[in-house]
Amino acid sequence: MNHRIFLRLLVLFALGIIYGAVMAPAAGAAESDQGFYGPVEQTGAIVDPEISEASGLAASSRDENLLWVINDSGNPATLFAIARDGQVRAKYTIDAPNYDWEDLAAFSLDNTAYLLIADVGDNLAGRAVCNLYIVAEPKVPDTAPATAPALLPVKWRIEFRYPDGPRDCEAVAVDARRKRVILLSKRDKPPVLYELPLLPASGVIQAEPIGPVTTIPPPTSEELKLPYGYTWSRPTAMDLSMDGNRLVVLTYKNAYAFVK
Repeated sequence: MNHRIFLRLLVLFALGIIYGAVMAPAAGAAESDQGFYGPVEQTGAIVDPEISEASGLAASSRDENLLWVINDSGNPATLFAIARDGQVRAKYTIDAPNYDWEDLAAFSLDNTAYLLIADVGDNLAGRAVCNLYIVAEPKVPDTAPATAPALLPVKWRIEFRYPDGPRDCEAVAVDARRKRVILLSKRDKPPVLYELPLLPASGVIQAEPIGPVTTIPPPTSEELKLPYGYTWSRPTAMDLSMDGNRLVVLTYKNAYAFVK
């Protein structure tokens, strides 16, 4: 199926499979999806005080034992390499401001590993433009100590705006096969999917709306009575499998898998 058609089907009537705390398939899951997810296992803890508000996490494309982490706004523009036990292995200063970094995506393009840093947070809906920063994923030696950060240049920047006014966003994924970036708004009811070209472009480009995602349930009446219960259905992260067949969206409460 054409991937763009798949995304449009996702937002119109896609198969939404909800996973709870143990990520077990819900009733009605596709047969091919049964057993795809196992129980959650804690592999470590991030205790480095410099990672004070982790807002983006991505698995390395170069090292299966390595994860990348960024902090939210109000923190330095630092990219952290951590082991799966949570220990920091290296730090890099990104040559770009951390206005409101909210998500991180790893991808490969033309046999080169990259990381996309999504500076897309906009709590007050006041940003005329947002930025995506793409850096080459560094190779971290197995024995690398967490020393002073090295400067990591930006390979290219994507500066964009939304066609219907500012949007807060914390969920961004990369479809390297189609050379597209996918964004899911946070505060819209329901949230809306947008997409952008992944490759460099001159000037400010406009995100293209794909459509609303109506398969994420809003908070229940009981949840609305709880502190911040009204936020529980808001998307805070998103990732797309390398084959493009599985899109996972994380909210404050659940993870949702959309299966092609």
